[in-house]
Amino acid sequence: MPSRTHRAAITWGDCYIAGTGESGYILTHPNNPDIVYVGAIGSSPGGGNALQRYDHRTGQLRLITTWPEYMGGYGSEDHKYRFAWTYPIVISPHDANTLYIGGNMVFRSVDEGQSWQPISPDLTRADPETLKPTGGPVNRDSIGAEVYATVFALIESPHEAGVLWAGSDDGLLHLSRNGGERWQHIDTLDLPEWTLISCIEPSPFEKGTVYLACTRYKNDDYRPYLYKTSDYGASWQRIDSGIAEHDFTRVIRADPARRGLLYAGTETGLYVSFDDGQQWQRFQLNLPVSPIHDLVLKDGDLIAGTHGRSIWVLDDLSPLQQMSDQVTSGAAWLFKPRTTVRPLTGIDWSSTNPGKQYINAVGGQFIVSKTPENAVERHFLDAGQNPPKGAMITYFLNDAPEQPLKLSIADASAQSSATLVAVPSRSRARSRRANGSFRQLSVSTASLGICAAVGRAKSKAASRSSRAKCRGHACRPASIRGRGKSANRSSARAGRWCRSQPSPVQRKIWPRSTICRGRSTIRWIRVGRAGTVCAICASSSTAGQSAWRSTSRARR
Repeated sequence: MPSRTHRAAITWGDCYIAGTGESGYILTHPNNPDIVYVGAIGSSPGGGNALQRYDHRTGQLRLITTWPEYMGGYGSEDHKYRFAWTYPIVISPHDANTLYIGGNMVFRSVDEGQSWQPISPDLTRADPETLKPTGGPVNRDSIGAEVYATVFALIESPHEAGVLWAGSDDGLLHLSRNGGERWQHIDTLDLPEWTLISCIEPSPFEKGTVYLACTRYKNDDYRPYLYKTSDYGASWQRIDSGIAEHDFTRVIRADPARRGLLYAGTETGLYVSFDDGQQWQRFQLNLPVSPIHDLVLKDGDLIAGTHGRSIWVLDDLSPLQQMSDQVTSGAAWLFKPRTTVRPLTGIDWSSTNPGKQYINAVGGQFIVSKTPENAVERHFLDAGQNPPKGAMITYFLNDAPEQPLKLSIADASAQSSATLVAVPSRSRARSRRANGSFRQLSVSTASLGICAAVGRAKSKAASRSSRAKCRGHACRPASIRGRGKSANRSSARAGRWCRSQPSPVQRKIWPRSTICRGRSTIRWIRVGRAGTVCAICASSSTAGQSAWRSTSRARR
C-alpha cells in the first residue's frame, strides 16, 4: 500500500495482495522491496505456521513454513511446535537474509526461509491446562487461532548481532547474548503472573536498553504496563505514569531522531512522552478512538495500525523531535522544516461544493466540508488520503496572537518568495502538544505555484486558528528561510524546499499506465513505505502535515 499516489486519493487499486493469510505480520526485505514475508495462518495451504515468501516482480508465492503440521481440531499439547495466530517475524538488522520467528521456541533461517532450525528451548510456561483443545462439548473450536504458550514478541538488537529478546504470551521474558546458544530467564522483572508481553522495543541509542509493553486484559486487569531496562534486564523501571488507569498498553516505540521521545499505543489511542517514559500525555489529534495494535516510524513519519479503523499516518514528526525547554519558554519559535520535494499530481476535476462528491478518474467518494475558518476540506469515504503538497512550516506560540501573524519565506539570496498573513479567528480548540501548542502553516505548491496556507494556534487559555491564501509561480529548488512575526515576537529558521536530485531509491514497477508532463510511463519508484518518485521527472512525494490521515479506507 503506498502512502501517496499521483492521483487525488489512495484507492484499493493502488494496493496489491502479498499473501493468502487472514492475519499476521508482513515484512519487506530491506534490500529488495519486491520480496515480502507474510504470516498466513488461517487461509493458507500447508499447515503449520504457514509462512509465505512473495516476490512481487515475478508474482511467485512460496511457502517457507517452519513445520508443515496441520493444527486444526487438536489441542496445543499435540503439536510438535506451537505458533500463535499472529506470531512474530523478524528480519535481522545485521543480515537481511537471516529471519527469526517465534513459536514456543525461537527459530532461525539464514537463507530467507528455505530452511529453519530451532535455536532455543521452550521459552514459555507450557502449563498443561493452557494446552488443551478449545471449544466443546459437541464441537471443538481449535482452528489454529487458539494456540497458547507461545513467544509473542521477539527482537534482535540493532546494536549487537546475536542479542535476542523473547517475550511470551504467558509472562516469561528471555535474553540471549550469543545468537541463541544460551538463554537467560529474566526474573528481575516485577511482572504479574500470566501477563502477555506484547512488544519489545530496543533503544535506538543504547545497547542494553529495551522497552516493554504488556497487557493483562485477559485476566480482567486493564491497567497499562510499560517497563524499561538499561542494563540488559538486571533492573527495571515502570514507565506508564500519565496513561489512563484503564487504558491497557499494546505497543511502545522509540523515536530514532530524538533520545527519550517515546510513543505508546493503547486500547483507546496514542500517547507520547518527551522524557523517556517518566510522564505520558494524550497524542490523539484527529485519530479515531480505537485500539492501536502497532506503530512504525518511517522516514520521519509515524504510522499507526488500528483494529477496525484502518491505517493512519502522522506526517512529519520534526516539531516533536525539536521540542525543548528553549522552545516552550519563549514567546514564539519557528521549527526547522524538513527537506520537502514537490510532487506532481494529476488535474483535479472534483467539485468543492458542500456535500457528497465523487471523483470519476479516481473512483473515490468524499464529503466536502468547511472549517470554522471557511477552508474547504475533503474527507474520503472509500479511499485513503494523500499527504498535503508542499513544505510544512510549523511554529510555536505561547499565547494566541491578537494581531495578524506574518510569515515571510525567502530563498538563499534573501529574495522573498512569499509573504503569508494569518489573521486570528474564532476557532474551535486544537489538541495540545508537549507543554504548549503548535501553530502550523502549510505552503502548498503544485505546477500552478503556491496555492494555500493554513495557520493554527492554541494558547494556554484559549485557542485560535486562521487561514490565509495566496497565488504565485512555482518555486524553484532552493534553500529557503522563513521568518514569523506577530506584534513584538519573531523567530527565523532555515530549511530546504525542493531537492533537484532525490536520494538513491529503488525502482518498482506499478501495474498501470500513468501520465507525467505529457509523457506516458508505467514505471514508478517507491521510497520505502513513505512515498513515490516519478521515474521521468524525478519528483518525489514526502510532504508532511500536522494531523493524522487514513491510508486504507478502501478496505473498509
